[in-house]
Amino acid sequence: MKKLIVAAIAAVMMLIGTNASAQYTAFVGYAHNGFGGSELYDNYDFHGIWFGLKYDIAFSTLEGLTFEPGANFVYGNGNGDLKAIWINVPFDIKYTIYDIIPDVSLSAFTGPRLNFGMGNAFKSREHDGINIKNFDMQWGVGAAISIVDAIQLRLGYDFGIHKVVRNVDDNIHRNTLLLGIGFMF
Repeated sequence: MKKLIVAAIAAVMMLIGTNASAQYTAFVGYAHNGFGGSELYDNYDFHGIWFGLKYDIAFSTLEGLTFEPGANFVYGNGNGDLKAIWINVPFDIKYTIYDIIPDVSLSAFTGPRLNFGMGNAFKSREHDGINIKNFDMQWGVGAAISIVDAIQLRLGYDFGIHKVVRNVDDNIHRNTLLLGIGFMF
């Protein structure tokens, strides 16, 4: 785990300054969080919102290939009074096909996500909720459509890659759907 985090940070540091072309995008949208790996947790669904900021760093020699780190704040409400709040940090590699029609570009992206639970993530006042770890990792995939280099529509799905619930024998992992609109500047 530590080696992966160190490698991701090293990659970011090497890419800083490789190209003068970079772009910020601010996002807001719908988030759905669910659990897989056990029927016991099929009823735990969290619907909510997310907002975040991404920084698109273009590689100077590879047209359309970019590195896109970011940070997202995700809030979910589920199963009555359960609340979930976490910070999602994606490290995406994105490939963009420019001008599929005039002023419209299509992108595909993939990469790891680091998730940090905030406070009593997945808990409530009335009951203990889910005994979930405050840190987990996911692997994300998705697509985006950019219009006039100003607006981006984005759909992503993050697959849980390891066990996230404590004190349970099943390998329960967390999956997240993010749908949003971004404003590029």
